[in-house]
Amino acid sequence: MRYTAVPNHHSHSVYSADSSAALDDGDVWPFAARTSEVDEFLKLLDESLTSAVIIHGKPGVGKTRFAEECLRRTEAMNRRVERTTATAATENRPFAALSRLLPEDIRADDPVAAFHLAARALSCRPSTGHRSQPTSRTVMFVDDAHLLDSASAALLGRLLHSGLLFLLATVGDRGPLPDAVDALDRRASTQRLELLPFDNQQVNTFMREALGGPVEHATLAQMWESSLGNALFLREVIAGSLAARSLHFADEVWRLTGPPVGTDRLTQIIEARLTDLDPNLRAVLEVVALCQPLSPTALPDPCTQNDQERLEALDWIRFSHSGRRTSCSLAHPLAAEVIRTGLSAERRRNVLLGQIDQVHRHGARRDDDPLTLATWHIAAGIEADPELLLSAAGKARRARNFTTVLSLLETLPDPAVDFHVWQMRGEAHHHTGDWDRADACLASAQRAATDTASFLTATTERVQNAYWGMGSTDYAFKIYEEALRSHGHDPLVNQVARVDKAGYLLYQGDVHTTLDLLADAEDIPIARIRMWGQLQRSRALAYLGRTTEAEALSRKVHEEVASYPRGQELSEPAAHCSVATVYRLIALSETGRFADARDAGAMAIAAATGARTVESHVWAVAHLGRSELMAGRLGAARDWLAESIALAHSCDYPRPLAFSRACLAALHAQCGEVEEAQRTFAAARTSSPDRQFAVTLTIDLAAAWIAVVTGEPTTALDQILRAAQNARQAGVHSYEGWLLHDAARMGFAPDVADRLAELAESTDGALAYARSRGAIALASKQSADLLDAAAIAADTGLDLFAAELAASASRIEQRTGEDRGATAAAALSARHLAHCGNPRTPGLRCGLQRGLTKRETEVARMAAQGLSGPAMASRLVLSVRTVNNHLQRIYAKLGISSRHQLASALEGYRDTALPES
Repeated sequence: MRYTAVPNHHSHSVYSADSSAALDDGDVWPFAARTSEVDEFLKLLDESLTSAVIIHGKPGVGKTRFAEECLRRTEAMNRRVERTTATAATENRPFAALSRLLPEDIRADDPVAAFHLAARALSCRPSTGHRSQPTSRTVMFVDDAHLLDSASAALLGRLLHSGLLFLLATVGDRGPLPDAVDALDRRASTQRLELLPFDNQQVNTFMREALGGPVEHATLAQMWESSLGNALFLREVIAGSLAARSLHFADEVWRLTGPPVGTDRLTQIIEARLTDLDPNLRAVLEVVALCQPLSPTALPDPCTQNDQERLEALDWIRFSHSGRRTSCSLAHPLAAEVIRTGLSAERRRNVLLGQIDQVHRHGARRDDDPLTLATWHIAAGIEADPELLLSAAGKARRARNFTTVLSLLETLPDPAVDFHVWQMRGEAHHHTGDWDRADACLASAQRAATDTASFLTATTERVQNAYWGMGSTDYAFKIYEEALRSHGHDPLVNQVARVDKAGYLLYQGDVHTTLDLLADAEDIPIARIRMWGQLQRSRALAYLGRTTEAEALSRKVHEEVASYPRGQELSEPAAHCSVATVYRLIALSETGRFADARDAGAMAIAAATGARTVESHVWAVAHLGRSELMAGRLGAARDWLAESIALAHSCDYPRPLAFSRACLAALHAQCGEVEEAQRTFAAARTSSPDRQFAVTLTIDLAAAWIAVVTGEPTTALDQILRAAQNARQAGVHSYEGWLLHDAARMGFAPDVADRLAELAESTDGALAYARSRGAIALASKQSADLLDAAAIAADTGLDLFAAELAASASRIEQRTGEDRGATAAAALSARHLAHCGNPRTPGLRCGLQRGLTKRETEVARMAAQGLSGPAMASRLVLSVRTVNNHLQRIYAKLGISSRHQLASALEGYRDTALPES
């Protein structure tokens, strides 16, 4: 499925990329990411002490769109709204901006008469809604209020003071406001709202709403970097990337497969701003666009301090500071691209040659000068010295810019290709997903190694590439055998090979052998191998249920990697700290610290995205998906797993592809999506023929869930008990507990409760205990026990399990005639389901489940916020008696008895959209 332009609010709608009208239509773009600010405006609208809200912000930040959403919500409350826009054409004509709303005979030289005429026009006109509210203030929206004429601004000020008008206005920030408008902005009753660019989370919210599906995190980062959160730029980049087909939907997630692309409209906007610049200032921008970041002293002459300050004030350039160093770059990456595209080849070459000459004149003393110079030489088509290219490649490698590493090393002459070049090439190919080329380069690095440390570095990198990238355990072990045949006489080679191989044995399900082989891992002098061994020990401990030790060890490795000094040699750890964070995420999930696991996952993704490490990224989102699946947050799990599958599929990464598909198949089954579950399950089984043991167990779990939802409970029980026994024999108790826990949720609690109790005794952390208590309660079928277990599950973060336990309690209460208890337990189950997506598991059927109507939900939320009965009646245009009747029905449906219980009862409550009674 591939979209060619921006979908509207319905995710199944598709617009043609050639339809510029569709892209220009404001309704195509949903309002998202600023709902809390709209709620704040509505509160201010009801406050008598506030008479105006004035929105400030940079051009393109979305001031007008935000104001229109405020007005839409205001009109939905049946309030009268008027709109006008000030322009440069009306700036010097009295009342011109308000002429559509005022009588023709109004005069600027008689302010008293003008006030009375305007007051009658703006306050006595009937409301356009089906009910009138004569006491409500008219809401006046003035777009671009900084262009208001002074007579209009003064008249608005008098109307605000009289209480007849509430003003909503936008103003630009390119300079000081006119005195009359500034007086409105500074009134004591005016609230100033600074609308900032979107942050990363808001970009995520906006793109997900606009595109109708989850967006890969690396794509989100690229979109933010290209737009800097400017709403206008973001919209145009989404539209342009869709039209260019560099942004498309595959494997249930949106992702970029090429650079972000702007639209012609965006280019025209930027070029229109450029035409207003002095030619000398434009020449400065051309140099910065080609060569950024630059020292201010490297800007072309004549570029004075005043020129720099002017360009900064106009939001063309920005200065950043690092220690004593100041650098200059363009304020918006998209502007840089437009400027670069408009340059001729000759102009580009001349600019680059001039900057190369300037750096050489200053001695090329800075740490990043080699990379800068090499990049400029290549861009200008000039042959670079091999020593410069090698130095530059080393700098790019430390920045984990592996694409640049490859482009620099490709230009080296054959005599300059030694061990370090082969090693860097192999590492770069591995990190960019070209597994076969990585293997060939690393084999050459082994042959070119001149000492033991170099040979071991190349060997371990090659084994890692063979196991993870090429997906072959046999080939990885064959590389070890070859290494031992050629260098087995060296004790260090034997020790490193044994420790490194232990990690791969762990993934095949041999936990106890792994721990024995890793006994002296901390004594290895090569840092990257020592830390690798410690991480594998952490994973083995997590498998055994010693999760506290596992988390502490993974945290220790993370701290060591994060504090490692810059400038390390090739023999030192090339792995980014995101790798250690992934292991910590796993340990935290196994102990039941799901919130901490989410934080660790976010850290790992941010680090992996920033460092361009696709392997860390794909495993981070895969294990976040599994963590959320265990917690029962199926919506979040679906997003993470989709992203993992898309990433793994795009770079042909078989092991995480099989793992994530197996988890997703189990998720589909728990949502009642039988066909999707069966299709994903079949894909999981064929994704990686050489399976890790954990993947085999997860495939077994998915098979059991599919058997349950297709009406084969005996098959499901046999499948899951057999898998659990295999996990037990291998010492993988964490997966054994997961399998047996899900068996209890499927309806087989009596068959697994005893073993889960044993695991709770031998395993640390809250997760095993919560699983055991839940299984025992399900087997006992006592509502009190079930509700106690639900509370424990909820405290541990097992949201879906808590909902299932409460639902079971509800059914038991209904069977015993306890209707109020059944209703309360059903409402509790519904609250726990707030974070769970849309599950359809066997345990979720409740007794006496009654949802709120839309009106009841509205009343309940207002009451929970502390609004009084009269205040709710006024806002909803109802009688106080009707509001109280709604409240009584709400209490009965939620199983509560008073207003002070509403906030907790409504936490995460999902509107049922029942018809009004």
